[in-house]
Amino acid sequence: MRKLFFFPIVLLFLLTQWVETTSAQDASVATPVASGSTSAPSLAGPPEIPEGELSGALPDFDLNLQMPSEPVPSSTSDALIVSTPAISSPTAVLKPTEVPAVLPVKTEPAPTKGTQPVAPVATAVPVAPVKAVLPVKAGAPSKLAKDYFPTLQGQKREYQFYSLPDQTVGRKNRVVECLKSETFPNSTVRSTLKTTVFAGGGYQDEISTDTFSAYANWVAQTSRNGQPMTGCYLLKVPPQGGTERWNYQEKDGTTKYYKATFSPLTVGDKIYGDCLMVVEKTLNGTSELSLRNYYFARGVGLVRLEVYGKDLKVDRSASIDLVEASN
Repeated sequence: MRKLFFFPIVLLFLLTQWVETTSAQDASVATPVASGSTSAPSLAGPPEIPEGELSGALPDFDLNLQMPSEPVPSSTSDALIVSTPAISSPTAVLKPTEVPAVLPVKTEPAPTKGTQPVAPVATAVPVAPVKAVLPVKAGAPSKLAKDYFPTLQGQKREYQFYSLPDQTVGRKNRVVECLKSETFPNSTVRSTLKTTVFAGGGYQDEISTDTFSAYANWVAQTSRNGQPMTGCYLLKVPPQGGTERWNYQEKDGTTKYYKATFSPLTVGDKIYGDCLMVVEKTLNGTSELSLRNYYFARGVGLVRLEVYGKDLKVDRSASIDLVEASN
């Protein structure tokens, strides 16, 4: 019983000793408070870092720093090299609100390894030339007058007069010779023609010299045996399928009325498919004096002249057909 009584006493003693020991250790760790101070003791900071572990504080970043140019890697597999700016102050610390400005960087595709960068060259796309199309006025002729009245210096046209089977005396033929032909910068063709009507049976030959101008869709006689003429059109080319009309007044008061249309013609064994027919009607007041039909073949000229009398019958002594042409 005596042993059991002392066991609790010993256990209480050991517990008391352990509490005193623990309190003593806590007192040695706590920081002493200055005399007269009422503030509570502060907790101890982290353990001091040995010298040599930190070379300096955080660097100070220059917000106006320009990124230096770097060489372009030789291939896409090479590592990107980024240069670090020099530290301006080892003691400055970057504030949380000071964020370095991010400069835009222009990215360009890297050239293939082993080749030099080549600037792109613009290649012109060939465009088919466009032909200028000039507007055509309504009613404009599709052919030129000089095609139906060709003149070349030295060329001759020989015509045969109509004649009755029993007629042996009278005019036999008519020859037209081009003495001169000139083409001007505006495409006007001026020509001088000599016409000789050879007479038979002792009749005197008839010779006349006339000048003509061909331009665009008309041919005009400008003189007769040296006498100037104005506004006397020999022919006008109408639009295809159309008609041209005009008139001319002679000095004696007679008026000639003209009408031009396209009409094919057969002369002997020759067929002229592209032929211009000009009808000339001469009137003195209301009286009809004469009627003539001129036929101009394209590329040839005058191929037939039909002369009608007052009775509207063909005057065979005045009508002619082309029988020979030489250039």
